[in-house]
Amino acid sequence: MQRVQAEILTSLIERNAEGEIAFVFFSDGEEQYRLARTLLACELVDASNSDEVTMEHLGAILGQIYGTADTLKCGNGDFYLVLGAFWFGRGYLSRLNDLRKSGALVGINFFDLIPYTHPEYVDVATQRDFTEKLEEALASIDYACTNSTFVANELRALLASRGREDVPVGAIPLAHDIPDAGGEQPAPEAFARSIPKEYVLCVGTIEPRKNHALLLEVWKRLYDRYGEKAPSLLIIGKWGWRIESFRESLAAAGNVHGKIVVLEGLSDSELRYLYRHCLFTVFPSFAEGWGLPVGESLYFGKPCLASNSSSIPEVGGDLVRYFDPKNVDEAYRVIDAALSDREDLAIWTEDVRRRFKPRSWDQVTDDFMQNVFKLSAVTPAK
Repeated sequence: MQRVQAEILTSLIERNAEGEIAFVFFSDGEEQYRLARTLLACELVDASNSDEVTMEHLGAILGQIYGTADTLKCGNGDFYLVLGAFWFGRGYLSRLNDLRKSGALVGINFFDLIPYTHPEYVDVATQRDFTEKLEEALASIDYACTNSTFVANELRALLASRGREDVPVGAIPLAHDIPDAGGEQPAPEAFARSIPKEYVLCVGTIEPRKNHALLLEVWKRLYDRYGEKAPSLLIIGKWGWRIESFRESLAAAGNVHGKIVVLEGLSDSELRYLYRHCLFTVFPSFAEGWGLPVGESLYFGKPCLASNSSSIPEVGGDLVRYFDPKNVDEAYRVIDAALSDREDLAIWTEDVRRRFKPRSWDQVTDDFMQNVFKLSAVTPAK
């Protein structure tokens, strides 16, 4: 979510010469919307995109933003889009109607509905807060955007069940690349030397929804078959919540004789290196609103074996090979086939590099803006 916001804001800032786009936030203390100074918003985005960013630096910029912000005044012809998490803040959604009464059209970008549709994959507090605010959001919007057709269809059905089938919903697929913040930098040589010669890559926060437990079982079988010749599995992501069982299972298996390696806090340059040098990637998630790592894999010319659930097939199309995320046997067969037939893997890799057409963040941003105007055109007059 943070990456999507940062890239869309960056694209808007770089191409918003006429100043028609303003960056706003809701002030909890004052319970009102505030207008951030554009230059400070630029500085915040640049800082957040940097590999060297610190919380102290971000805090200082935020302090300036809060201290210099003006009160937001909306009127007829204005569009308000909630680009981030709509379920935070005490009076955030309740005051959207104030903007609507002033004449503005209000929309929300829904990344997914997972806390509502799959509460078992989030903590109780998030599920409670999201569900409560979701009901408020559905009653407070004039239009909506989503990251995929899958989520758009979920949202349309939910709106219809609340008597709001008149709210137009547009699906805006995300981009595939890892952006270059200030120019691409090579990965440190020491990092490159520390990486196994042959490895499969899995990128994503380590939490139950991402289904790393399936990969643990698959790699046990691969080690039973290939022994030390089995390639490593590099899991890239921070440790999330309710992951104790997986941690214990991974430790009990000795990380499958050291073949499973977990890396946290990598820079974008290090992540690019891992994508470029892996055999292929795996993404076994149970549910997604999009699935950025699938597109990133294809962007770097690497095949991906992924779950066939939710929005994921929209990202990879026929360039990705799929498996049932609940079926370990099927996942093992698909992954083992890619490892055992290297000639086929080479042909598949070449096919990815030849046929894949990457989508840029500028294209995503253009689609966002076009959808705002398109959706507003079919919004019933108030």
